Amino acid sequence: METPTLEALRLMRRLRIGCLPVVQDDKLVGILTEEDLMNIASKLLEERLSQSGPEGVL
Repeated sequence: METPTLEALRLMRRLRIGCLPVVQDDKLVGILTEEDLMNIASKLLEERLSQSGPEGVL
Protein backbone atom coordinates (compact mmCIF):
# COMPACT_ATOMS: atom_id res chain seq x y z
CA MET A 1 0.00 0.00 0.00
CA GLU A 2 1.37 3.42 -0.95
CA THR A 3 0.98 6.18 1.60
CA PRO A 4 1.23 9.82 0.47
CA THR A 5 3.81 11.97 2.25
CA LEU A 6 1.23 14.14 4.02
CA GLU A 7 -0.65 11.09 5.26
CA ALA A 8 2.61 9.60 6.57
CA LEU A 9 3.32 12.84 8.45
CA ARG A 10 -0.15 12.84 9.99
CA LEU A 11 0.26 9.21 11.04
CA MET A 12 3.62 9.94 12.68
CA ARG A 13 2.17 12.91 14.58
CA ARG A 14 -0.94 11.01 15.67
CA LEU A 15 1.05 8.03 16.91
CA ARG A 16 3.84 10.24 18.30
CA ILE A 17 6.55 8.33 16.49
CA GLY A 18 9.65 9.65 14.77
CA CYS A 19 9.92 7.26 11.84
CA LEU A 20 8.04 4.84 9.61
CA PRO A 21 9.25 1.78 7.72
CA VAL A 22 9.37 1.94 3.93
CA VAL A 23 8.34 -1.45 2.53
CA GLN A 24 8.38 -2.71 -1.05
CA ASP A 25 7.27 -6.22 -1.99
CA ASP A 26 7.02 -7.10 1.72
CA LYS A 27 10.69 -6.17 2.27
CA LEU A 28 12.04 -3.29 4.33
CA VAL A 29 13.81 -0.92 1.93
CA GLY A 30 14.23 2.11 4.17
CA ILE A 31 13.08 4.28 7.03
CA LEU A 32 11.24 7.60 6.66
CA THR A 33 12.20 9.94 9.49
CA GLU A 34 10.99 13.30 10.76
CA GLU A 35 14.23 14.77 9.43
CA ASP A 36 13.44 13.41 5.95
CA LEU A 37 10.06 15.12 6.05
CA MET A 38 11.58 18.38 7.30
CA ASN A 39 14.07 18.32 4.41
CA ILE A 40 11.23 17.80 1.93
CA ALA A 41 9.22 20.65 3.49
CA SER A 42 12.26 22.94 3.50
CA LYS A 43 12.96 22.36 -0.19
CA LEU A 44 9.32 22.96 -1.11
CA LEU A 45 9.25 26.18 0.92
CA GLU A 46 12.47 27.42 -0.69
CA GLU A 47 11.01 26.76 -4.16
CA ARG A 48 7.80 28.62 -3.36
CA LEU A 49 9.61 31.59 -1.84
CA SER A 50 11.96 31.89 -4.81
CA GLN A 51 8.97 31.86 -7.19
CA SER A 52 7.07 34.51 -5.25
CA GLY A 53 9.75 37.19 -5.59
CA PRO A 54 11.08 39.65 -2.99
CA GLU A 55 7.75 40.03 -1.19
CA GLY A 56 7.96 36.33 -0.30
CA VAL A 57 11.11 36.81 1.76
CA LEU A 58 10.75 36.29 5.51
